[in-house]
Amino acid sequence: MALNYQFLGRRIQQKRMEMKISQLKFAELIDTSSAFVSRMERGEKGPSLETLVLIADVLDTSIDALLTDSRVYVQNGYAAELIETMKDCSAYERFVLLRCLKEMKRILREGEPIHKQDR
Repeated sequence: MALNYQFLGRRIQQKRMEMKISQLKFAELIDTSSAFVSRMERGEKGPSLETLVLIADVLDTSIDALLTDSRVYVQNGYAAELIETMKDCSAYERFVLLRCLKEMKRILREGEPIHKQDR
């Protein structure tokens, strides 16, 4: 299992903003820098376990609530690579890549019986 730090960062930012806490004040409360908070909220950096506990305490929420939708279950190793490849894509790029991937899958599956006959 891996974590999607972008989802986690968005969740932390959302909770922080709901509580009307600035990044600077939040950084002080969790004993880190505002630069780290910014990178964490953008999903570029993940918090340590100790920092995650502090974050949950400051935001008056559970760690589980922060991690909701952040867990990425890797079945065969390729899922994490796909996520990593697409994480800096625009919405349009993700749309096009997903459409291409689905079409390639369809073509491969339709061609499978033909390929087996060639053996």
